Formats: sequence, C-alpha cells, structure tokens
Amino acid sequence: PSSLFAAKRLDRIILVVLAVALGYFAFDKFILDPQRQTDLAEQQKAEVELAREEGRTEAMVESFGEASIAVLAFADMSPGKDQEYLSDGIAEEVLHLLEKVEGLRVISRTSAFSYKGKVTPVTTIADQLNVAHVLEGSVRKAGKRIRVTAQLIEARTDTHIWSQTFDRDLDDIFAIQDELAAAMVSELQVRLLGAVPTKQRVDPEAYLLYLQGHHFVDYVDPRRAVDLLEQAVAIEPDYVDALVDLFRAYYQISGTSLSPLDGPRDSARLKADALWERAKILDPDHPVVLTFLAWDAWETGNVAEAARQFERAIELYPHHSEVLRTSTIFCRDTGMGEWAIRLSRTAVGLDPLCTSCNYQYARALTTVGKYQEAVDAMERFWALVPGGAGQIVIGLARME
Repeated sequence: PSSLFAAKRLDRIILVVLAVALGYFAFDKFILDPQRQTDLAEQQKAEVELAREEGRTEAMVESFGEASIAVLAFADMSPGKDQEYLSDGIAEEVLHLLEKVEGLRVISRTSAFSYKGKVTPVTTIADQLNVAHVLEGSVRKAGKRIRVTAQLIEARTDTHIWSQTFDRDLDDIFAIQDELAAAMVSELQVRLLGAVPTKQRVDPEAYLLYLQGHHFVDYVDPRRAVDLLEQAVAIEPDYVDALVDLFRAYYQISGTSLSPLDGPRDSARLKADALWERAKILDPDHPVVLTFLAWDAWETGNVAEAARQFERAIELYPHHSEVLRTSTIFCRDTGMGEWAIRLSRTAVGLDPLCTSCNYQYARALTTVGKYQEAVDAMERFWALVPGGAGQIVIGLARME
C-alpha cells in the first residue's frame, strides 16, 4: 500500500509539473513578451502617472497611441424611455466588433458603461480610462424605425472629429452596427492593423429579444432573462450568443434560491447542461464556452486540459476581460504567479474600473511576495466598491 501511495503521489507531482510547463510555454506564445513587454508596460505606467500629475493628456496618448477608444453606453432617446436594453445593446455590440480589430485598444464594457447616467467631462473619462478617443451616441426607436446617432471625440482637445446619424428599419440593425464599426476604424486610421469585423446576421426579432434577455442576465433577473431568451432561441435555434446567455441564466437559477419557471433547481440545471452541450457543438471557440470548458477541467482535476483550454481562450480573445480574469485565477492557484500578474495587469488595463479585475491583480501580486504593490492594488479595488463602503474600509485600515 505504501508503494502504491508513493506511486500515486509521484503521478500527481508529475501531472502538476507537466501542467505548469504546458502553461508556461502556452501563455508565452501570446501573452506579453516577458522582459521587453514588462519594461514597456512599466514605462507606459510612468508616463501616464506623469501626465496625470501635470494635468496633461499628451503623455497618455504617447503611451497608448492614437488607436485607443472607450465606447460609452448610448443614451435612450425613445419617447417612452423604455429602450435602454436596445441602446446599451447596440453600443455593446459595436464595442465587441471593435475589440476584434488587431492593434486597437478598446476599454471593456464594465468600465466604459460605468459613466451611464452621469455628467462626466470627456477629458475626465479619457484620463481615468487612459484612452485617446471616446465614442458616445444615442438611440431612438419609434415603431419599426430606429435612429442611431454617434460621435467620435478626441480626448486631448475635447472636440468632435466625426459624427453620423443612421436612420434604418429594424431589419437593418446589423448593417448599422457594421457601418458604425467600419467608420470608427476609418476615422482612427487603423485599417492597416486589421480587417473590419462584421456581426452575425440573425432574425431581427430574435436579436431584440436577445438584447432584452442579455440585459437581465448576471443575477439582475435570471428568470426574466430565461423568458426572453427562450423566445429568441425559439426563433433562432442556432443563435449561439442567446444559447450561451440562456445557459448562464439557468445555471444561475440552479445555484441560488431562486425558483425556476417550471420545477425544482435540478430541472434548471438539466436545462443548463443541455444548452451547454448545444453551444459547445455550435461554437466550441466561443469565449464563454472556452472559459467554462477550462474551468470544468480544472475543477475535475484535469489541470493539463484546463491549461490547454485557457491557452486557446487567450489566443483567440486576448482582450476579453472574463477570459483574462479566469486565466489569472488558474495561473495563481497553479503556482504561475508571474503569469497571473501579467494577465491580471492586462485585464486592469483594459477594464480599469472593474472591481473583480483589480481584486485579482492584488491577489496575484501577493503570490510572489509583492506586498506593497498588492496593498496599493487592493486600495484601488476597495475604492471601486459601490456605496462608499470601500472608502470606509480604506480609512479604517489607514488608522491602524
């Protein structure tokens, strides 16, 4: 028995060593080039801090380049003020299209949409998010017609450098998004950095239902999300984004005290599992599918498979904050502290107002003994906590 135990223990050690080695070579292929990029990141950080101290934005632009943008939540200008899901959805889709342009730095939704409903000067937003350009706009829906107005603003001078109004039928909503994304790329002069992506076409009614359902996912109201997304999937059975969100909504219901629509929690979990299997078949490279595959492999003890899935996710979606966040946790808990720092630092750069991203960055720093930097990062995390609770925590900590 003792020899069997020793053999099993050796197997586990070998597995961990292989997983760490795999993770090292995998992430090395596409994450920041170790020394050169680290030095560059530190230089950029110093330049940005200097710009803030001197009250200028020139150094910010030199650090991150002209090809950087924050897409703010579009304003709902509909007569009934009841189309927020549509205005948010269109802005988010444009954001996701721009994220796919190689060489263009796009701030994630969490940070960009945090200014919704606030009167914040564009120069302040650009300084806080470290971008050279800001895209803002509005959506007005009346019957079957929709008007989308967008303005591109240069942060340094707070001047409009481009604006356009799109009047279309709802059936042309995807054309509006594609035209808007293409116009942004043209105005930012990054055509040579990558092709302009386009949005997958689905039935317009299914798309509007998806946007409404997406608005309620993430514990806002998963039961309402289920109702809307089920309708979207009934119209478009192979609509992967709707299937993924529907899976997430059922998964949330199965893991909470919320009562599902037609049975106990087990019923919601079975539906989630079925949707998950279908989404995997239709789009195995979807970012949510890849991260869930990696997480599931990790939780079941298959560390090597988890590393492969995280590798694939980052290779395809190097700017996706959720991919970076979950990969950070994996690296941190499997002994790859330096990789965890690089991944989480990238996530914070893309989503500076994301509480989870800042928290994971602080946790990553502690794994390699960078405690003072971890304290600074944790203070930034607490400063972002809603309701002022974070400021109280910081104040009490400083009194110790």
